[in-house]
Amino acid sequence: MMHKAILYLLISMARIHAWTPNTTLNSLLASALPANLSNFTMAESYSDTQMVIFGGSDGTKMLNNAYVFNLTAMIWVEITSVGPSPRMNSCSIVHQGNFYLFGGQNATQSNSSSTSYSSELWRLNLVNETW
Repeated sequence: MMHKAILYLLISMARIHAWTPNTTLNSLLASALPANLSNFTMAESYSDTQMVIFGGSDGTKMLNNAYVFNLTAMIWVEITSVGPSPRMNSCSIVHQGNFYLFGGQNATQSNSSSTSYSSELWRLNLVNETW
């Protein structure tokens, strides 16, 4: 069985690049996210039309925002349900309609430069958008 492979590269919050083995790199213009993020985690599922990013940093503080990118409509939607604490450098995967988030580096105190590392596992249901 042959599977269609697509590699999505999030170069900036306003531009996503898609690569398939039989084509060149295609630039997909997307609606922009509200923050300039770094050190976030991102996961996409082959069978879904969604890509999820979580957390990261805006340059001044760690974040716990979750965004879902619709690969068909080319728009970002922020998940507003309460989820994990702010963190960056986490691991994630999308599987069977759920986004799984593991670990990451989080601030031990508000407005602090000291950090700790989490061993938590969180699940975001992408259908009802709840953690």
